[in-house]
Amino acid sequence: KACDLLGMPGDSKEEMLAESLKARGYQTVGLAANPMLTLRRGFDRGFDSFASHRGYLASPEDMMLLRETFEKGQSRSGALWNLVKRGEWGKLIRLVRVTRRIRRFRAKSNYPRSKYGDLLVGKVREANLEPALFLVASVMEMHDPYTDYELAASNRGPFPTVGNAAVYGYKTIDESVMAQIRKGYYDCASTLDGYFGRLVSTLKERGLYDNTLMVVTSDHGQALMEHGYYGHGTFLHDEI
Repeated sequence: KACDLLGMPGDSKEEMLAESLKARGYQTVGLAANPMLTLRRGFDRGFDSFASHRGYLASPEDMMLLRETFEKGQSRSGALWNLVKRGEWGKLIRLVRVTRRIRRFRAKSNYPRSKYGDLLVGKVREANLEPALFLVASVMEMHDPYTDYELAASNRGPFPTVGNAAVYGYKTIDESVMAQIRKGYYDCASTLDGYFGRLVSTLKERGLYDNTLMVVTSDHGQALMEHGYYGHGTFLHDEI
């Protein structure tokens, strides 16, 4: 988690897997939908190419502004008004532009059911892949949010997610809403399954599939009220 928030240590002498494989002649390609995995944080070490979906929508400076503005669950209008009161006109204009760009893109991409996985698969299909290939694709389809309900800042209050708001007593998630969230979770799983199938098809078309080892892993799971709470990052049950 420290690497998520702070990035890779700049002075680390530990050899990363991508660095080791690159030294042995592998083509190393990194593709990330997770906004934490960026060039600025050093996650591109050892990769011949490393692309984040955020590059399509927002610069690193834009992402810092978004994180700073919405980390306390403010609504867009509330965040804009705070910038007006502080006279931060440059930030205000940039925030309007980037949020508009992201909202338009999400509307076209069926967000939150799809969380940019289609962009990553598209990048793989466009790439000139070599037989000795190390490809890392970090996808976000299985990460919350799963429903429009979770996107509303009013349902989060001072917390970044609905799950946090519920754990700390700000919000109660009733069963009818939870049923929608569970359905959204499985819809996202179905979407991701389709993207994975397209990735496999691409490897087969390029003649790379039969000699490829595929590893699927995750940094955490998601609790869906099995133990009385929704989300991740707070407790250590098997679902997490």
